[in-house]
Amino acid sequence: MLRAWFAVLALAYSLVPAIAQYQSFPPGVFGGPAAYAPSSGGGGYSGPGDAISGAKAFYSCARAYNAAYAAATGNLCDIVDTSTGGFSCTMKAATNGFADLTSLLCTGGTLSVTTFCTVTHAAGCSVTQMYDQSGANSCTSGAAPCPVSQATLATMPTLTLNALNSLPCVTFAGSQALVSGVSLTLAQPISFGAASKRTGNFTTNANIIGDSGGNVTPFYANATNSVKLWAGSNSASVTVSDSVFHGLQFLASSTSSIINVDGTDTSVSTSTNGFSAASVEFGYTSLIATMCEGWFYGTALTSGNRTSLFNNMNGSSGYNGGL
Repeated sequence: MLRAWFAVLALAYSLVPAIAQYQSFPPGVFGGPAAYAPSSGGGGYSGPGDAISGAKAFYSCARAYNAAYAAATGNLCDIVDTSTGGFSCTMKAATNGFADLTSLLCTGGTLSVTTFCTVTHAAGCSVTQMYDQSGANSCTSGAAPCPVSQATLATMPTLTLNALNSLPCVTFAGSQALVSGVSLTLAQPISFGAASKRTGNFTTNANIIGDSGGNVTPFYANATNSVKLWAGSNSASVTVSDSVFHGLQFLASSTSSIINVDGTDTSVSTSTNGFSAASVEFGYTSLIATMCEGWFYGTALTSGNRTSLFNNMNGSSGYNGGL
C-alpha cells in the first residue's frame, strides 16, 4: 500500500511542469516562469522622450531624444571649422543613443568627428546648427521643426568634444547664440530643461533657453550661484553652484511655477507670459557656459515627470552621474 501511495505522488509531481504551461503559477513556483526583476528593455538606450514623451523641441549634440531617433541615427548638430567657418559636417546619433564620434561622417565619409575637430581642423569646431529632434513640428503654426542655428562664425558657440561623461557639448563664450529661423506661439504652462554649467559672467543675466523676444525664459541670474525664471516678471532666485554641471528644470505656470535643480523642486511665482510668435533661442550673447542639452514641453510637467527626466539625464542613457 505504501509503495502504491509513493507511485501516485511521483505521477502527480511529474505532471506539474506540463500543467504549469497552462496555469499562471507565481514566478518560480511549481515550474512557473523563473522569478525576475523588472526590466528596462534589456539595457538599451532610453532617452528623455522615452521617459516623458511630447517635447515641443529637444536640442543636444551629446545624445538622442529617444530610442527611435537613435535607431534611425538621426542628425544632432552641424559643425564647421572654427578658424574658417568652412568644411561643414553633420554629427549624428549612434544606435547606442550617444553622439557618434568615430564613424566616418565628415569630409565625404573620410573622417570621424573627432579627427575632423582635432587633427584636420586643429583650431576645433564651431556649432552652426542644432537639430530639433522632437519631431513635434511646433514652429510656424505647427508646420515645421524648430532647429536653432547661427550663420555668423564669430557668434557660433564651439563644440567641446569631451565635456561631460565623454560626450560633446556646446560651449558659449559670452557673445554667441543659436536662434530658430521660424517662430513659435506657446502659452503657459511651459516646462523647460537643460544640462548645463555656467563658467563665467557670474554677475550678468544670461538666458539658457527660451523665447528670443524676451517673453519667457529661464536664466542664470546676475548674482553668483543662482538661476531665475522670467515670464513677464522675475521669479525668486534659486541656488545653483557655478562651474559645476547641473540638471535644471523650470515650470512657467504663473503663481505655481517651479525651479528644479538636480531633481529638487522649489516653488516660485512669475507672471503669465508665454512664447508669442517669437523665435526659440538656445544660449544668449552674455552666456558663458557649457550646454549639453536643452528642451521644452508645452505642458505642466508633474513632480514625478521632473524626477523621471532628471533620472534620465543623470542615468546610463544620459550623463551617468555627472550632474
